[in-house]
Amino acid sequence: MLTSVRPRTLATLMAVALAVRVPGLWWGLPGPTHLFSYHPDEFHSLRGVLSLSQGDLNPHFFNYGCLYLYLVDAACFILHPSLVLGLSAEALPAALRAWTLDARLVSLLAGVATVGVVAVGAEALCAGAGVWAGLALALTPLHALHARYATVDATLALWAAGALTTAVLAATRRKPSLYLVSGVLAGLATSTKYSGAVTLVIPVLAAVLDPSFGPARRLRLAAATLFTAAAAFALTSPFVFLAWAEASRHISFELHHMRVGESPAREADPWGWWFHLKWLTLGTAGLGPAGLVFVLVAACRRQAYLWRPAAAFALLAFAAISLAGVRYVRYEILLLPAAFVGAGACLAGLIRRRLKWLAVIWLGLGALHSGYIAVRLCRPDSRDLALRKLLSVSRPDEIVGLIWEPWFHSPPVDYCNGGQALRRNPTLRQWARPLRPLGVVGYDAARLRALRPRWFILSEVEQRDYIRTGQASELWEVLAAEYVPVAAWNDGPWGTLVPRSLAPPQDWLYPAMPLWLLARRDTSRAAEAGLRGPPAPAG
Repeated sequence: MLTSVRPRTLATLMAVALAVRVPGLWWGLPGPTHLFSYHPDEFHSLRGVLSLSQGDLNPHFFNYGCLYLYLVDAACFILHPSLVLGLSAEALPAALRAWTLDARLVSLLAGVATVGVVAVGAEALCAGAGVWAGLALALTPLHALHARYATVDATLALWAAGALTTAVLAATRRKPSLYLVSGVLAGLATSTKYSGAVTLVIPVLAAVLDPSFGPARRLRLAAATLFTAAAAFALTSPFVFLAWAEASRHISFELHHMRVGESPAREADPWGWWFHLKWLTLGTAGLGPAGLVFVLVAACRRQAYLWRPAAAFALLAFAAISLAGVRYVRYEILLLPAAFVGAGACLAGLIRRRLKWLAVIWLGLGALHSGYIAVRLCRPDSRDLALRKLLSVSRPDEIVGLIWEPWFHSPPVDYCNGGQALRRNPTLRQWARPLRPLGVVGYDAARLRALRPRWFILSEVEQRDYIRTGQASELWEVLAAEYVPVAAWNDGPWGTLVPRSLAPPQDWLYPAMPLWLLARRDTSRAAEAGLRGPPAPAG
C-alpha cells in the first residue's frame, strides 16, 4: 500500500529544520574589521554576482558548476538590487557582507527543503519511515552546520535527494515521466558541483531495474534520463561550454587538486575511507553509517529494485570522496539523502519493536550536538576576541608574527583577510589595512629567528597536521623555546586529553577556531599580557 507524508507533517519537519539552522546564520560575516567572512570558501560563491554587477553573465569561476552561483545571483538581485546594478568600489565591503548573507539564505532554504524531500522519499520506500528520516536529518549536526554556509554542499544534497525521491516515486507509482524529472535533478546536481555526477546512477539504474516495463522500454527510459540530465547541466552551466578555454583550466586545476590533495592533511589522514567513516559517524550521531548499512542490506532483500539505486549511489559517492586526496567532512553531505532514507527506516523499526527509548536517545544526541553548534555560532568569535586582546597588549610599531597570511583561521590583523590568493588580487589588495606590522614566516624557523616578532598568533589549523606528521619540528621548537603563550581561545582538550586524530577536522573548526597569542620571552610585558596559555605549540 502506497503511503505519503501529510503536508502538515512535512511543514512541521521543515519548520524544525529551519529553527535548528537559523541561529548563528550571521556568524563571521564581513564587517568593520574584516573584508571577507571567516569561512574560506564563501567568497568564491560570490564570484558570479561580482561578474553580474559588471554586466557579465560569465561567472569566470569554474571549479564548480555555475548553478549555485546563478542561484546566489538571483537572491542578491532580489534582496539587494541596488548593489548588483550599481556597485561602486567604495560599496564593495557592504556588498560582500550583504551578498554573503544572501548566499547563505540560498543554502539555508536548500537545507530545509532537503529535509522535506528526504521525508517523502523515505516514506515511499518504507511506510512510517518518512517522519523519522525527516526529523533525523533536521537535527543532524553535519547538515545543520553546513546549511548555514554560502557553499555548494547543501544545495548539492537537495538535488541528490530530489533525484532519489523522484526515482523511487516513478517506480512505486508507475509514472515513467518521473524518471525524466529525476534525470533533470541529477543534471542540476552535476551543475552545482561536478562530483554530483554520481547521482546519475539513481535515475538510470532505477529505470533499468523497473519491473513494470519491458527491456526495450527500460533502455529507452535510461537513455532519456541521461539526455535530460545533460540538457539540465548545459542550460544551467552554459559558460562551461561557451567559455571552454577558461573553464577547462579551472576544471583541470580542480581535478588535479582533488587527485593530489593538500599536504600535510593527506599524510595525516592517509586513508580517505576511514576519515569519512569516522567523521560521518561523529557528525550524524551514528545515524549516517547506520542508515547506509540499512540501505545496502535492503538492496539485497525483498523489493530490492527499489533500494538498489540508493545503494549504488551511496557506494559510488563514498568511493569518490574516499579516493579523493582532499580531506573535508563537508564532502559527506552528498551521502546524507541516501543515508537518512535508511536511517528513517531504522528508527521506524525501533519504534515498531517498542524501542522508542533508543530512538529518542539516538535523535537526542544529534539534537544536543546541533544545539551546541547553534550556541557556538551565536557566541563572540575567537578571532574577534583575539584581535581585541592583541590590540590591547601590543604597540602599533610591534611586529606580529604569523605562519600564513591573514585568512579565515586568524584574527583579522589586516582588513583584507582573504589569505595569500585573494591578497594578491590588485583590486582586493587596495583594501589592505594592517593594524600592526606583519611578519609572515611560513614554516621557516630561520625566518622567525631573523624577524623576532614580539607577538605571534598561532591557530590549530596551521599546526595540527604538521605536528601529527612530525613536520616543521624546528619551528615548533623555536616557538616553544623563545615564546610564551599569554592567551588562548577555544583551545579545547585536543593535544592533552584527546588525541589530535580525534580533534575536529578543519571544516568543523570554522565557527570555533582554536587560537593562541604568544609573546617573546625576553619581552618585559610578556608576563603581564594576560591569561596563562596552553601547553607549548608542539604539545
